[in-house]
Amino acid sequence: MPEAIERDRYDADALHLVAIDGGDVVGALRIVFLPEHAKFGRVAVLSHASKGRCRPECKREWN
Repeated sequence: MPEAIERDRYDADALHLVAIDGGDVVGALRIVFLPEHAKFGRVAVLSHASKGRCRPECKREWN
């Protein structure tokens, strides 16, 4: 998809997260923090991703 269509005014400030299962990226989403609320969006998860497993680990990478 062309970047001009994919990106919007919130992308630079949004928190982008990925879900990793066994070293493979199996999902992604972004959180946009607005003055009145936080909006979860652009959620995508592979259909074969494991369900119900969650670990309290978080890795944050900054560009």
